Amino acid sequence: MATYTVTAGNRIEINFNGIIPDEVTRDKMKSVKFRWDPGRGLWHGLYNVETLAIAKEVCGIEPVKDFSASKFLKGYALKLKIRDIISADQRQFEIWVKTLKDHVNDVMSEDNSSRTGNSVSQSQESVWMDCFKFIARTLSDLNIAVKEFELVFEYSLPGAVHERPDVFLLTADCKI
Repeated sequence: MATYTVTAGNRIEINFNGIIPDEVTRDKMKSVKFRWDPGRGLWHGLYNVETLAIAKEVCGIEPVKDFSASKFLKGYALKLKIRDIISADQRQFEIWVKTLKDHVNDVMSEDNSSRTGNSVSQSQESVWMDCFKFIARTLSDLNIAVKEFELVFEYSLPGAVHERPDVFLLTADCKI
């Protein structure tokens, strides 16, 4: 599910968490001058009555706090609902793999200023792709409520350098 943030800079940002919005949704956002920022992977526009209405319609929720000033608070590359992974196609998987790759490269360069370039191997990209395919294939028979659970990818452990669980499950409670 998409979320929106009202920033201190009088802007609204919509984050689809790596999911490509459908054409109707993109057209709605463009009609009130939301623009795509590929570098940050989100849609943004000036805060006004029209953009707020579209953000609420698209996201169906109240805004989240603005954590854009602190990467530490986010701490992960992707957070996706199981249902979104199940319904994704190869192109979407490739976009998510690129997001994971970019995140790990950013974290590695921040943690080690002498390191530049690509820290992610081709085999790691293949592992991520296989992971998405495995999740889509093996979790497709879960009930609707469980498909709403979220998976977090490449979470940076606070206080640890270069230690990131590949993926973990977020649930409403511990029962499945």
